[in-house]
Amino acid sequence: MLTSTRARCLSLILPSLVSWTMACGTSAPGPSAHDHPDSGGSPTDVAVAPTDVAVAPTDVAVAPTDVAVAPTDAPPRTLRTLNDCAPDGSDVVDMTGMANPVVLSGSAPDGSGFLFTPKCVRLRVGQTLTFRIDQVTAGTWQVHPLMSGWIEDGSEVADPTSPIPFRNEGDIDVHVAFTTGGTYPFYCTRHYLTGHVGAVHVVDR
Repeated sequence: MLTSTRARCLSLILPSLVSWTMACGTSAPGPSAHDHPDSGGSPTDVAVAPTDVAVAPTDVAVAPTDVAVAPTDAPPRTLRTLNDCAPDGSDVVDMTGMANPVVLSGSAPDGSGFLFTPKCVRLRVGQTLTFRIDQVTAGTWQVHPLMSGWIEDGSEVADPTSPIPFRNEGDIDVHVAFTTGGTYPFYCTRHYLTGHVGAVHVVDR
């Protein structure tokens, strides 16, 4: 009787025990390729070493360029008479042999007006000309603004491809490098009608 009762109990317990064991012993499903869309279906298990090489900052200061140069696409120029400066005129000052040629803008030496000294200049290709404001008689470029171009029938004619820049403030020298031959006129925007004009004739020799 005992054996029969034990057998009947076991027949009731064993199925439940097997079901419980199977439920508890089943592991959770692992990640699939769909869980890693960027891995191409396989997980990436290669460790990437961190970058620990320090990059030195660039601390070399670049000096600003204060020398004006003609645009590279500027059309070729010829020697011609502009602002009353003929290429071979008697009033042309030959500065082709000077290391640091200078044109001064301010009052005339005799006090009769304003002008550039010298007014007409001859340079060679490759030279740099300095335009300087006369700080004694003018003070700043605001008094005698510098402009590239010439005067024709009393009107201003701009010269947009000239390396001579417009300057209407401060008293800093204006340095201009002439890399192409030809005539480069200039004038004072306030006093051009009274003769405050000039020109640079740049020759190849």
